[in-house]
Amino acid sequence: MNYVVRFADYIDEAFQTPWALPNKPDAPFVKILRRLMTDEDAQVALVLTPVEMTVEEIAAKSGKKPEDLVPILEKLVNNGVIFDVITPEKHTFKLVPIAPGILEFQMNGRTLDKEMVDLLEEYYYDLAEGQYPNLPVGTMRIVPVAESIEADSKSCSYEELMTFINATDDYAIAPCLCRTMKRAMGEGCGHMLETCMLFGTYADYYVRTGRGRRVSKEELLEIVKKVEEEGLVHHVFSFDKGFSEYVCNCCGCCCLTTRGVTQQNLGNGGGTTKTNYCAEVDPEKCVACGACADKCIWQAVKLGNGLTDESQVPAPEPDTETPYDTEWLRDRWSPDYRVRNLVLESGTSPCKAACPAHISVQGYIKLASEGKYNQALKLIKKDNPFPAVCGRICPHNCESQCTRGKVDQPVAIDPIKRFIADQELKSGVRYIPEIKECPETVGSKVAVIGAGPSGLSCAFYLAIQGYKVTVYEKEKMLGGMLTMGIPEFRLDRDTINAEIEVLEKLGVKFITGVEIGKYKTIAQLRAEGFKAFYFAIGAQNSRKLGLEGENLPGVIAGIEFLRDLNLGKKKSLNGPVVVIGGGNVAIDVARTAVRAGATSVNLFSLESREEMPAWEDELAEAVEEGVVLNPSWGPKAIIQKDGKITGIEMKKCTAVFDKDGKFSPTFDDKTTQKVEAATILVAIGQSIDWGGLTSNTACKLTKGNTMQVHDLSLQTDEPDIFAGGDAVTGPQLAIDAIAAGKQAATSIHRFVRGDSLTIGREAKFVSIDKEKVDVAGYDRLPRQHTGKAQPTARAHSFEDLTATFTEAQVLKETQRCLGCGQAIVDPNKCMGCGICTVHCEFDAMHMKRVRDVAAPATAMDYIQDSVKYRAERAARVEAKKAKK
Repeated sequence: MNYVVRFADYIDEAFQTPWALPNKPDAPFVKILRRLMTDEDAQVALVLTPVEMTVEEIAAKSGKKPEDLVPILEKLVNNGVIFDVITPEKHTFKLVPIAPGILEFQMNGRTLDKEMVDLLEEYYYDLAEGQYPNLPVGTMRIVPVAESIEADSKSCSYEELMTFINATDDYAIAPCLCRTMKRAMGEGCGHMLETCMLFGTYADYYVRTGRGRRVSKEELLEIVKKVEEEGLVHHVFSFDKGFSEYVCNCCGCCCLTTRGVTQQNLGNGGGTTKTNYCAEVDPEKCVACGACADKCIWQAVKLGNGLTDESQVPAPEPDTETPYDTEWLRDRWSPDYRVRNLVLESGTSPCKAACPAHISVQGYIKLASEGKYNQALKLIKKDNPFPAVCGRICPHNCESQCTRGKVDQPVAIDPIKRFIADQELKSGVRYIPEIKECPETVGSKVAVIGAGPSGLSCAFYLAIQGYKVTVYEKEKMLGGMLTMGIPEFRLDRDTINAEIEVLEKLGVKFITGVEIGKYKTIAQLRAEGFKAFYFAIGAQNSRKLGLEGENLPGVIAGIEFLRDLNLGKKKSLNGPVVVIGGGNVAIDVARTAVRAGATSVNLFSLESREEMPAWEDELAEAVEEGVVLNPSWGPKAIIQKDGKITGIEMKKCTAVFDKDGKFSPTFDDKTTQKVEAATILVAIGQSIDWGGLTSNTACKLTKGNTMQVHDLSLQTDEPDIFAGGDAVTGPQLAIDAIAAGKQAATSIHRFVRGDSLTIGREAKFVSIDKEKVDVAGYDRLPRQHTGKAQPTARAHSFEDLTATFTEAQVLKETQRCLGCGQAIVDPNKCMGCGICTVHCEFDAMHMKRVRDVAAPATAMDYIQDSVKYRAERAARVEAKKAKK
């Protein structure tokens, strides 16, 4: 006789399990039991009942001697097939009901091989397909976050987590089986692992069998805080009305029960995990910061349009297909359930969508309008650790896309950001983010190669996670192109150093003057215990003209010219200067040449005036300071005499790009001009010098000499090496590099923990269609402007003479924000966990009691409810089929 199959049936009979599946010899659950027990073990287990029994009682029923039973019972206990309770008076054993969540008894503390993981996943799929749609609302019940329930909204004891915590003084914590499984499959989601909370006898059992560790009540409450910060939801079984011996803290991407809401599309009409609450948004307070959408595991909250009603989620149509009255097999499931889209198709605020780092612009503008500058700074630093820097040099794509521009002029976003950051700099008290250590990775060492904006950004976010970060920089000065490639009249050194100082206070270690790959190799760093690496060396070299004579002393790379000045190697210029290039670096070089003493500065670019890639305001200021723009000209020959340059010959550029939009300049060689020059500064692009950094690694370079990485994770072909910033994209903006640094920090954190680098990270930001916005009723408040020094004064100073907004100007300018974005809740998908309210810093998310479903008092009550619901649902499904 197959006693293991018989035992599986016996458990279902003993507990009258409403989700029971057929227990055939080849059924996944039976195969799992086969890994945990023999037929002899099953014969003994068949004697047990849900009521506790002593060894002597089991011996009497089984006919075996107590001394022969003890090793079998201990094995079954350690394998999680049965449960034991030890008190000073006696040691008893009882059956364990097989249910979602109880599987952790079998698997926690075990090494999950591929066969076991596959069996668990197959069992879950069978269970989800055959039984989950048949379970009534509240099967695996969520306990809402206590702070999410309004004081005037009466909650029941079974809706409060402290009810379960206060019922005992014995606690343990254990790893989540579901996330352990997915991690073993290479599909870990990045959420923290040690989250299962055990109380009373379960805590004792978990500790004794090595499944978990004992914690104090204070430690448990700290874990509760951490899981809520991470967006995990508290789960108990529905019939645990007065007390639960365990609470799961679940995500929607791995956890067996909660992912049923998203994977099996059970949110609409099913919702076995729903509470009595539903989230609501206060549109007057919401600023579309995205914190709620980012943490909602059900994807019930998304960012939408705050100006119209078009993005409001409609109620389901009467004929909407739901598990309530429809047969719900796997063809109804969502294969892409782990792809997270935070924005509705109708789009959200353009400023957030346009920003490479997707900073919550609308949010910090709102806080600034209320004078809450410190809170505004904290909000910015969630996505950008260098607001003072970006407030001075950012190209403000957010402004160019601002909906306010359709009314009159865009909101002055960058000056507002600069004002916010400067308030902190002037106060002398720096905001140091809280370090949120992850037990799995705390103290792990990561090396960042390159101290530019991307490397520093990566170091910042890793340090917050508790990593020991060391940044290696081959130059003597930190900041990369921020300090060496941008003139001080645009970005002063004190501002950069002040923001880097925060990283030092977070524990980041800086080693300058060391070139990794030359003085020390990646292999040596691995031997020192570094777990991962981020290559962010930037594009630090200048491209060549390819002309005879460009190696003469008077021909200087623009980047080298700026670097020498910024490193204190004074380079005064005499006589006329020619600058070659049409981008922002070329403009910086030209404006710096004016300040360095050039008698005249002529800038030549291949592009026409309209095509020049440099920012318009930078071009305008350059002209004001005396730079002469010469668009549509390219270098033909360097003119020299006796080994010294005397000028340059230029030829007319007729087109920069071919018909397919590719860079392929064409010239009219007959139309030329000769220009006198004592110095030629070349700023036609930058290149990357990898040195020996990639030696003996599997890293691959593209044809353009940039690092080849995965688009989302930034991982190279060497698994522990990641790369980003200009080293991957070629020369880009500081904000692009900063965004890449944060992205890499997320990937490295996942890599060190052993999770998937991509699952659940897809973020597609869509802007609202501004053409559909009716601006007729909006005010016409004029845009505020920062004061500028006279061009003559600017041209003779290396100081930043741009004025910062006054507080009065900030107040006026913040009032011009239209509030384009808003969080939108789909009440059909909201499970009422309350996590969104915890993460909303604007008091815009609230929980409303929308139903009053009581938790069954006992397991038997729950079973009877389930049997009744199953019958009623079957009748509805058949009736619908007949109607069709």
